[in-house]
Amino acid sequence: MLTGEFLRTIRQDIFNVLLELKKRRKVYTSIYELAADIYEIYHTSHSSNADQDLLFLRRMLTLTYNEINAIPQFFTDGIDEADWVQFHSWNLDNPDHDRLCDLCSVRFYLNLKYEYMRVALKGLLIRFLRARLDKPIMFKFYSPNINDLAKANMADKVVFYVHPDLVDFFSDAIKKFSEDYFYPMKPMFTKEVRPGVGIAFETKKSFAFLDFVSRITQGDIDRFSYGTYMAFILSRAFVLLLAKDGTGNVKNICFSNFDENYLNKLVPRTMSLISKRMREDLEMDLE
Repeated sequence: MLTGEFLRTIRQDIFNVLLELKKRRKVYTSIYELAADIYEIYHTSHSSNADQDLLFLRRMLTLTYNEINAIPQFFTDGIDEADWVQFHSWNLDNPDHDRLCDLCSVRFYLNLKYEYMRVALKGLLIRFLRARLDKPIMFKFYSPNINDLAKANMADKVVFYVHPDLVDFFSDAIKKFSEDYFYPMKPMFTKEVRPGVGIAFETKKSFAFLDFVSRITQGDIDRFSYGTYMAFILSRAFVLLLAKDGTGNVKNICFSNFDENYLNKLVPRTMSLISKRMREDLEMDLE
């Protein structure tokens, strides 16, 4: 739900995005181009692991994968790519696979330190199994084959997708971990659970804004990530507001032309445009 605390977080992140767009000194000629840069900003907020090399991270990820893969209640396709490995709390041959995925509509982003990842994930999963909670979960972390150090340093190192009824359980369990386990940053536009952990929501299967995005991307998009969704609704809001003010249009927007005072005034106006959209488009029915 869009609590006051969550809204304040989003406001601050919107201002940070506007400042970053100003620094880039680019001229945007389409909503799609602007959304792509906002998504890049969203996805490149990262922690500093400058003292750790890729071989160390791969070794930690291999240990994590082996440890989790040894728990028989969780199922995976294995390690195929240099991107993510994903586990499910149901057998992948389950005929209800797609429906179970859809039920996992809340995301937890964990910015775990790699040296603690194995211990933290195993502890969280064992706690989940012992609680005998009859709701689905799935989760992913970076593959031991990852070959991009910058990507490995991002704030979404582990992502849990859980049923809405499990939000309180996972929030409480995650809060019990030592602060030493986490880097302090969380991904943009997420609701903070604790330093280094944020919550976000899945987009609904069908919503009005999806048609708009499908048209401008010329793609048949069934469902897309929270980060992609936020990038497009912000891009759309910025274009509408700048056009209304007469300070830009969809084919000629350069944020470096605006001072910080003007950008700061854009934030609450942007929030008024996107907050209703978010309530309608996201799976946010958390009581």
